[in-house]
Amino acid sequence: MDPKARVDVIAYVKGLQDWQSGGHEWHMQSSRYMNDRSNNSPTERGVLDGPTGLGTSAARIPLSLIASGPQRIRSYTHVPYQVVGPVPHPDFYMPFSTRLSPHLQAARRHMMEWGRRMGMLDSLPGVPGSGIWDEHKLRAFDFALCAAGIHPDASADELNLSTGWLTWGTYGDDYYPVVFGRTHDMVGAKVSNERLSQFMPVESTVTPLPANALERGLADLWSRTAGPMTVSARRKFRTAIEDMTGSWLWELANQMQNRIPDPVDYIEMRRKTFGSDLTMSLSRLSHGQTVPPEIYRARPIRALENSAADYACLLNDVFSYQKEIQFEGEIHNCILVVQNFLD
Repeated sequence: MDPKARVDVIAYVKGLQDWQSGGHEWHMQSSRYMNDRSNNSPTERGVLDGPTGLGTSAARIPLSLIASGPQRIRSYTHVPYQVVGPVPHPDFYMPFSTRLSPHLQAARRHMMEWGRRMGMLDSLPGVPGSGIWDEHKLRAFDFALCAAGIHPDASADELNLSTGWLTWGTYGDDYYPVVFGRTHDMVGAKVSNERLSQFMPVESTVTPLPANALERGLADLWSRTAGPMTVSARRKFRTAIEDMTGSWLWELANQMQNRIPDPVDYIEMRRKTFGSDLTMSLSRLSHGQTVPPEIYRARPIRALENSAADYACLLNDVFSYQKEIQFEGEIHNCILVVQNFLD
């Protein structure tokens, strides 16, 4: 933000603080709530209580900082690569049976060929240690199995497309920490995000020339996916992808600061880093506009979608805990977030 915008935000936040402190003070004093202190005048209160009333919240900021200091400091002092061992898995409740697409084996072969053709198995020129994946890793990740389970009724082409999006999204999620995180290159990451958006044109087909596997994969998937869409659908689909790529910057910033996020921040952002909206958008491709847009915007549907996304995200974190904390030095995991928050 520019300096004026920062001042505006600070003034707004200060207004919220005064609203909270003033409302709290009123609830503590008003006879409406049958308070024992309702008849006390300010002069009858202890001197050490500090100033009270509207506009005096700033006087209590030091006390607030002292009280929350240990929690704030703890969020930046995580030691990576600690030996944590495997986590015993609870008996996860899943009432829905799994069906797999009959095109699974073909999709597996296509995934390997596509990833190789896009350059996802190559090292990046001029970037030491930038071999994100190799053939063994890509085959073992088995994104085709995931796609075959979440889209069991897909045609062969649809399953290849779903597998491609899952492969590309996971590649990007692994790409940013290696390419930009190790060098603390936030500027480069932001430039990369701006470039990625250019490979998702809404009202044209013009795109730049791809410079790496991430851009090449997105350009290929977008041209095959967005072609049959309406302009409105393309715009929504692009937003879903940009939400995910934008969340990679949030993860990078935390990684650079060695900051473990708080639980509320983490849950809301995890839906984006997990690519939840992208996955749900893929599920709508085959049935087009059957469901009216206003239904998707309804609060009960949004709540259902968030619940499904949160279940998948947190399930993933439980299974990934040892891998991420012990072997990857990761900080974005719900178990670590809650451990840190509750000390």
